[in-house]
Amino acid sequence: MFTIHFDINLQSLLGQRLSLLQLLASAAVIEAIEKTPEYKTLDVKIKWPNDIFIGKNFDKLAGILATSSICGNAAQINLGLSINCILYFRMCYFV
Repeated sequence: MFTIHFDINLQSLLGQRLSLLQLLASAAVIEAIEKTPEYKTLDVKIKWPNDIFIGKNFDKLAGILATSSICGNAAQINLGLSINCILYFRMCYFV
């Protein structure tokens, strides 16, 4: 699990579309998984807007949460990713 904090100018393209931030983060995680050679065979999907599932059984692999607060001309963003450790260990050690 990790959390990052950053500021986005509200006048920027992303600043004008903050509601898309969580979906963009989910898409970035999916892309990173799919570009990793060891994980290319995983059937990874996004369940709107913040859950990442794998396989035909739709096992939840991860969850993404974005929160924001406005301060002047900037949005202060906290973006967190949590991995389903039980599923991860089942995939790695009990396949």
